[in-house]
Amino acid sequence: MKIVYYYLDRLFNCSFDFGHFDQFIFNPELIQLLFGRIPKQIYLWTTFLMPSKAYNSENFFKFFVNNLIGLSLRIDLYRVNAEEYIEVLLKILMKEGDKFGSVYLSCNKMPKLFESIINYNETSKDCSEIVNCFELNNIDTHPNQTKYQLSNKYNPKIEFFISLKMISYETKKNILQISRN
Repeated sequence: MKIVYYYLDRLFNCSFDFGHFDQFIFNPELIQLLFGRIPKQIYLWTTFLMPSKAYNSENFFKFFVNNLIGLSLRIDLYRVNAEEYIEVLLKILMKEGDKFGSVYLSCNKMPKLFESIINYNETSKDCSEIVNCFELNNIDTHPNQTKYQLSNKYNPKIEFFISLKMISYETKKNILQISRN
């Protein structure tokens, strides 16, 4: 345990340009066991996460929230059932804006996530924790190109700019970009 503690502690005291978490994440319970309630974070310029069936969505979220911080987060959900991660993704996009400036999400058939994001942006009483810029790739919608702006119901000065454009006419896949003023 002392060896694991030593190397994890060194890892948490460094910053990196790029982090790629593909088949594993560090066990959040192990990190808490070793370090107690002292928040330990890995500072990454760009983080790339590919959730796996090897761990559940709850551990994925705990690891993300408690141990990663950086400028850009990319999440690829092609290898897992993306529907299982909708609640986790909403928490990341709506509550973790102070951890990552932008989030890029690649997944299949997530119209429920799209609708939930729009609804939350319009009706949230506190928009301070929403990620400033996020992009959803390959969502399953049908317009060729749409741009619009919406404002928050409780604070009309907070505006969101939404762009939806088709990237493939054959598969009808789109990119949704949402940014906050």
